[in-house]
This record gives sequence, structure tokens and C-alpha cells, in this order.
Amino acid sequence: MKQAHQPENKLNGKYNVIKHPLNSTRYFELDKTQDWVGALLKELNEKADERTVEEYFDNTNITVSVEISKSFKQQYGEYLLVKGTLSSEYVTACVRTLKEMPDSVTIEFNACFLDKKNENDEEFLDQTEVFISDAMYELYFYDKGFANLTEMIHEQTYLDVNQYPIKDENEPLSWLNQGTDTKQ
Repeated sequence: MKQAHQPENKLNGKYNVIKHPLNSTRYFELDKTQDWVGALLKELNEKADERTVEEYFDNTNITVSVEISKSFKQQYGEYLLVKGTLSSEYVTACVRTLKEMPDSVTIEFNACFLDKKNENDEEFLDQTEVFISDAMYELYFYDKGFANLTEMIHEQTYLDVNQYPIKDENEPLSWLNQGTDTKQ
């Protein structure tokens, strides 16, 4: 019978690969109280400007579940497999009316962090994915023993964020008639 794991609720955005035991997995459940996760939520809210940053932060949510495993392969050395999900409900601005609106994003991510010394290997030049441990993973590199989880999760999130949110496509555009007075 598989034992249930107790997830941790603190995770440094620059993850120390060296301190993670080989052939083991750690689990994390994070929210906006984690500094770098909260910073991502603030960034998601930054297009809304009718209230204060703190009000948006207090009234929106983000959760990140992360599973980190460390393994070894002769050709790569030690590597991390980082799997997880991010879900956020935030406030943004409609690109059509410029009015505030709620939006959300939910993503799954699978990343492999190899040592930066592998970055210039012919096998990885111009590659964004790697097939390892019987699955495809987005390819990242760790440097000086640290994997930048903040950067990876930020990048994966913004690949799925709706860049052109529209609140109501039928609402009249109030700004369209401003400054078009033709009286002379």
C-alpha cells in the first residue's frame, strides 16, 4: 500500500538541486502566501487599476502544486523532474472596453532541469523539450546547483494566459466617441 505524502507549504523559487536527495520525491502545495507565488498573482492582476494592488491581491487566488524528483543518468548527470499544476483567479482589463473583468488560468507543467554544463551539447541545441523517464518534459537548465522554478512556472503560466480578454463583445465602446466632435 502506497503511503500518502504530506505536502510542504514552503518552496524557494531558486531550488537547491544539491540538497534534494537522489531518487526521492518531494511534494509542495503553495498559495499566495509564498513570496514568489504571490508576486506572480500580483503580476496577473497588474492590468486592473480601479483598486489598490493590495485589494486585488486580497480578493484573488492562486495555488500551485509541485512534485519534484531527482534522478541520475550517466549521460546527463543529476537532473530534476518537476511536475505540477497552477490555478489562478485574477482580475484583468478587457482589451476591447478597457473595463475590469475577472479571468482565470489553469495549467499543468512538466519540466526537466539538467545541469547547465549540458546546455551546449549537440543533443540539446535548439531543443525546448527532452524525452526522459518515458515522457516528454520542457527542457530547462539549472546553474550552480539551483533550478529557477520561479522563472519556469512564470513562463509556463504566460504561455496559457489569455492575452486578449474580452468582457462583453457586444458592449458599446465608450472611448470610440470621445474626441470625435466634428463641430467647428
